[in-house]
Amino acid sequence: MPAPEKRKVNTGFPAKLFPILIFATVFIFFKGALKNGFVEWDDGDYVLRNLFIQSFSLDNIREMFTNSNTGNWHPVTWISHAIDYHFFGLNPVGHHFTGIILHSINAVWVYLLFLRLTSRVQPGWANGMPLYLGGLVAALLYGCHPLRVESVVWASERKDLLSAFFILPAFLAYLSYTGTQVPATRKRWYLIVTGLFILALLSKPMVVTFPVTLLILDVFLLNRITDIRKFLPLIWEKIPLFLLSFIFGIIAIFSQKGAGAMAPLDSLGLVARLLNAVRAMIFYINKTLWPDSLVPVYPFPTGLRLVDPGFYLAFAALSGLSLFCYWMWKRGRPVWLAVWLYYLLTVMPVIGILQVGRQGAADRYTYLPTLSFYFLAGAGIVWLLQNFIGTSYSKRCVAFVLVVGGLTIGGLGFLTNMQIGIWKNSETLWRWTMMAYPHQVPMAHFKMARIYNKEGRRDKAKQEFLTALEINPNYTLPLNDLGLMAMEEGRLDEAESYFRSGLALSPDNVFHTNLGNLFMRRKQFQLAKEHLLNALKVKPDYSDAHNNLGMVYLYFDKFKLAEDHYKSAIKYRPRFMQALANLGILYKKTGHLPKAEVALNQALEIDPANPDILNALGEVYLKAGLIDQAIKEFKVALKFNPGHALAKAHLNRLLPPVKRTE
Repeated sequence: MPAPEKRKVNTGFPAKLFPILIFATVFIFFKGALKNGFVEWDDGDYVLRNLFIQSFSLDNIREMFTNSNTGNWHPVTWISHAIDYHFFGLNPVGHHFTGIILHSINAVWVYLLFLRLTSRVQPGWANGMPLYLGGLVAALLYGCHPLRVESVVWASERKDLLSAFFILPAFLAYLSYTGTQVPATRKRWYLIVTGLFILALLSKPMVVTFPVTLLILDVFLLNRITDIRKFLPLIWEKIPLFLLSFIFGIIAIFSQKGAGAMAPLDSLGLVARLLNAVRAMIFYINKTLWPDSLVPVYPFPTGLRLVDPGFYLAFAALSGLSLFCYWMWKRGRPVWLAVWLYYLLTVMPVIGILQVGRQGAADRYTYLPTLSFYFLAGAGIVWLLQNFIGTSYSKRCVAFVLVVGGLTIGGLGFLTNMQIGIWKNSETLWRWTMMAYPHQVPMAHFKMARIYNKEGRRDKAKQEFLTALEINPNYTLPLNDLGLMAMEEGRLDEAESYFRSGLALSPDNVFHTNLGNLFMRRKQFQLAKEHLLNALKVKPDYSDAHNNLGMVYLYFDKFKLAEDHYKSAIKYRPRFMQALANLGILYKKTGHLPKAEVALNQALEIDPANPDILNALGEVYLKAGLIDQAIKEFKVALKFNPGHALAKAHLNRLLPPVKRTE
């Protein structure tokens, strides 16, 4: 009996071009980000002020593999930023271009993974146009969704894109590993899986759940377990992957703790965290289905209690979905449970049990966890087409899929474009957050205050700092900035009050350092020394404290101690201009003129238009009897600051009246 003819779907577009279509569509929807700038939310630490991405020197490469000051250890992410800096410098267009390219490729990975996985689960669906259309829809729903915007257009979140860029092909490699019985081939595929997993971990350790997701595939989709005796061998084969997850998980926890990014348990409370975790799991599903009012920081819900009706609604929804998926599994449809378990497992590291920061949720946390929902949508498209193609409803079914799918993806693309505009710059980002969640997100008010302060609108800045404190009285950053503002305006008593209030909330190196600076302004050098030493007890590698302590010891004529602290400041921040200048001035004062010349020239490499350093270098040459070189430096100092009193006095003494008038 001849085999039945395969049902065909004619879309008028060859399926082999679908990857190009996906890449181009996602790129077009996100290309508006090329008009965006950087934002003052980690972009300074990751790109704008990050010295070790500015070259591939051995010191910088070592720093990329050891630095966790941002609360993350992700060498591959640093390398990615360094490559961008090499080609684009600090032009945000290039950095956003790379992000869009990576995300567009990830959407293609999603398409390819959908085809491979669905073909394994449902061999009867393989190589048919319904499968390709399902993959197309799944990839475009994923790639064009506005929840992706934060990960793509926020330069500091490059780690999301990179971790997915490596972990998605790792899944593909695992399907190849499980699809062959040839030992040499299996070994090669396993090594590829492991290598890609390591690269993903080195990009962002959130993918530590990867080995368990492979077990979900084994159990529910790949049918690698026919009885319980085969379960242990499947765990055993993944031991290297589990060890990698454990090691990188420990590194991630210590990196977050070391940077002070992890909220102490007593600051939020375990019960509140558990309640928010339940809420967040439903929150992400809701935002996937209805992406409304997306913001960079969702406020942590206040007053979370076991009697809160919202918690019971979320818990009921979570339980209902779990029971439904379990029921479908018992009826022989394991896909539902696999989709659900993948989501629950991959979102687990970011639901806030180990709370990083004080946000209640974040769009970026959905980049990989919600992937299974889009696969489910794509599988639904395939099922629909497979069941109706060849019937009298065939054309209407295809038209329905194309029209509804096109409208949905187009609508998502429109929302994505709107969301990209919100990330245009720091002001648009935080102003939108304040509008979406009025008087609820202290960080938004704090960031707006900094914008106002930078623009010279100090009254508005102070008002927003105080509003941030009103929302969260334990928020220390506004206290520090208010103290700095007061100190700049000469209100030292008020500044001291702000710094001491911050210090009472957190024994922070920054507050100690700023109090040290304040006491230096008052000429109370002993008190300044005590606070600066306390700052170094909290953070021994804090360059600002070392530099300021060097100035204190210089006042006490303890030249060797001053030199040691200046050198320490430079050691921990090699291009610390002020420390280099201070070291040069110290050497000038102690008569080490060649060393003074070297240090001051190094400072001028960083800030060649600094008249104070130019004048100091002129004084070094004057002490050394190199009059012409001294005159040259004094003239350059006056070029950048015609009113520089010291440089003018030196020239008045060195130049005859005729030359001076020239």
